[in-house]
Amino acid sequence: MVGVDRSGKAVIAPRAGAAVNSHRLLTAILTVTVFICAIVGVVAAAVMGQTTAALLIALVASGWFSAAALC
Repeated sequence: MVGVDRSGKAVIAPRAGAAVNSHRLLTAILTVTVFICAIVGVVAAAVMGQTTAALLIALVASGWFSAAALC
């Protein structure tokens, strides 16, 4: 944004924002929660002998993280 100073010079107005805002914090918490749940789900399914379910959970979780990394 450009504002006009009293002297007639164009001045760049500072942007409002912080290094940590609530949206970034919520996204980080959600990502860590999904990561922990995916690991627990894969381990629990593998321990119970459900290798197909463990692979499916790992595949879906890795796809979610890949999509999150690219966006």
